[in-house]
Amino acid sequence: MPRPLNNLKTLLADLRSRYGEDDDLVLQLKNELNTIEALRPKQLSLSIPYRQFIKSGTNQRTDARFAAHTGSTLRSP
Repeated sequence: MPRPLNNLKTLLADLRSRYGEDDDLVLQLKNELNTIEALRPKQLSLSIPYRQFIKSGTNQRTDARFAAHTGSTLRSP
């Protein structure tokens, strides 16, 4: 989460605890945060489960390209 967005969420939590849920300022900030989060692209998970990585076979192609680039040889499993 970007730092400015995290700071706004912290401010919202502080304002909620001080003024309550029904305060106009709290409601306005809450609406603005919802708008910002709706416009912000969702962060994709870049991690791949190990089993899925092995099944896809992409590691073999990557290893072959690495071996060709470095001039090394690979043993067959």
